[in-house]
Amino acid sequence: MKRLFVLPLIVLTLCGCSKIETATPILKNISFIAEIHYQELDFVTSSNITNDALNLTVMEPKNIEDLLLTIDKNGITAKFKGISHTCDADSMPQSAAARILYDIFLDISGNKEIVSKDDNCVINGRVDGYKYIFTFAPSGLPINLEVDELDLYVNFKNVTVN
Repeated sequence: MKRLFVLPLIVLTLCGCSKIETATPILKNISFIAEIHYQELDFVTSSNITNDALNLTVMEPKNIEDLLLTIDKNGITAKFKGISHTCDADSMPQSAAARILYDIFLDISGNKEIVSKDDNCVINGRVDGYKYIFTFAPSGLPINLEVDELDLYVNFKNVTVN
């Protein structure tokens, strides 16, 4: 009788439920450092995502340090050295990195198929005509984002839930 009880436990241990199957990406109320490569440019930003906006404050390159970009459903606002400019969503180029990031985060927040890769979770999607690969930890915290067609790559560092 003990063998019958032990056998299912062994099977569950070896084949058991994966955390990845139930993982959900956390893309609201988080803060992080984003290392962004976009075409031939490299940026480092201090970033956060609230319920309705993505905020990026440039840390590098130094010549645009403290440039703040706020992207939401209405468009983008850029603030730098006391100057502010707002552009509505329809006026933004479809391939603008900030817009693509925001649209991808919105797309990921929908129900997407999650697959396992190297002990992490991966979502393959398409937004604004561009394919993306979003990798996140089983905890839900983002690791990286790739949009090969735009030569856009983002590594997420020091991610914390607010």
